[in-house]
Amino acid sequence: MTSSFSPPKERVPQPHTNKARDPFERHPAWGVRTTALVRTLKRAARSVTDHRSPIQTRLALENLSRLAPPVWGVSQRTGSLGGVPARWFTPRGVHAEGPVLMHIHGGGFSLCSSHVHATFISELARAIGARAVGIDYRLAPEHPFPLPIEDCYSAYLGLLDSGVDPSRIILSGDSAGGNLALATLQRVRAAGQPMPRLVVLLSPWVDLECRGDSVHFNDPYDYLSQDLLELFAAYYLQGADPRDPQASPVHADLSGFPPMLIQAGGGETLLSEIRTLARRAERHGVRVTLQEWEGMCHAFHGFSMFIPEAERAFHEVASWIGAQQSWPRTGILQRSVPGLHRLLATA
Repeated sequence: MTSSFSPPKERVPQPHTNKARDPFERHPAWGVRTTALVRTLKRAARSVTDHRSPIQTRLALENLSRLAPPVWGVSQRTGSLGGVPARWFTPRGVHAEGPVLMHIHGGGFSLCSSHVHATFISELARAIGARAVGIDYRLAPEHPFPLPIEDCYSAYLGLLDSGVDPSRIILSGDSAGGNLALATLQRVRAAGQPMPRLVVLLSPWVDLECRGDSVHFNDPYDYLSQDLLELFAAYYLQGADPRDPQASPVHADLSGFPPMLIQAGGGETLLSEIRTLARRAERHGVRVTLQEWEGMCHAFHGFSMFIPEAERAFHEVASWIGAQQSWPRTGILQRSVPGLHRLLATA
C-alpha cells in the first residue's frame, strides 16, 4: 500500500550563518572529537532541511554505511519477519535459546535501515550477548503514519510465530524507532498478544509536536533542530493528529508495559519530552529507568567510532538487562556516576 505525498511548504535556502541559524556552543563535558562531531552533524542536518529530499538523503546514508567495517564477532543475514524485511545479527558464542533483541531503527521515520544501523545494532547485540533482528519498516513520506507501525507490529507477531517465547524478547528502538516501539506495544496490548520481557529506548522521539523546552535550551549542543523535527513530523503525519497516542506516545496509556530502560543525551533537544515520558511511565505503574548522559547529543549511541560514551551506554544496557531478576520492588533510587545521571523508579 502506498500513498501520494504533498511535500511541506517549500523551504528557500538561505545563506548559511552558523550564529543565526545553527547556534553552536561547546558543551563543558565534550572533548575535541565530540565537539568536531556535533559541529559536523549540525552542518549535515542543515543540508537536509534546506536542499535534499529524503530519498537523496537515504541514498547518501546507504552509500556511506558501506564504508563501515563489520563489527568483529557478529555475523549478519537478511530475511523477513511477518512479511517485513529484516536483518539478523548474531554475536559469536550466543546461546540459541537466549534473549532476542528486536530493534527498530531511527531516522525520522524517513531515513535509514537495518543496513545503515548495522554497526549500531551489532555493537548493542554484542554488548548484551544476544541475537538481534533489525526491522526494515516502510518509510515516510511514501508510507506515512500509521503504516510503519503496522510493519513493526507484523514483525513482532512474526517473531512470536517463529517460536521465540515472549519472555525472551527485548524490544528496542532509537529515536523515531523508540516511538515506533512504544506504538507497537500499544498494538500488542490492544490485540491481547503477549508483551516482550523488556523495553529499551535510546533517545526516543515521543512527542511529534516538539513542545519540550529542551528543543530550545539544548539547541546549541545538538544537531537535531526544531526545523528538522518539524520536517520529519510533516513527512510522517501528513495531516494526522500529532497528539494521537500512536503518533506521540508521550500521550499514551502505558499501563501494563514491560520494564523499561530509557537512555538520553543530556545535551539533546528531545530531553524534555523523554523526561516527561519517564514520569508518565512511572505514574502508569511501569518499572522505568532513565539514564541521562551528560552533554551527549541525540542518539549518540550511533557514533561509537568517535565518542567513548556510546560503548559505555551499551554496557549500561547490558547491566540493566542482567539486573532485572533483582529489581527493587519499591522506592526511588537516584545515583550519579561520571558522565551519567541515573533515575530508577518502580511502581
